[in-house]
Amino acid sequence: MVQPQNDSISRLVVIGIVITKNSYTFGMTNNYTAIVKQDGEWWIGWIEEVPGVNCQEATREELLESLRVTIGEALEFFRRSTKS
Repeated sequence: MVQPQNDSISRLVVIGIVITKNSYTFGMTNNYTAIVKQDGEWWIGWIEEVPGVNCQEATREELLESLRVTIGEALEFFRRSTKS
């Protein structure tokens, strides 16, 4: 694993996913690593394990929530695309 060169990058395990199918809810929780960095007035971040999942928000808390939503949407998209 490559260590970040910039001290303003921190690694956080932030994501818990619950998958609902029909009327059943599977209590499956996965952890992903969010890389977050403040860039000027904005917070930017991405999920290390899933290419393409990245967000930008005004606050760190908003960024983490956006990453949670985005990783959930990406995983749902990948799940559906494998069934096609």
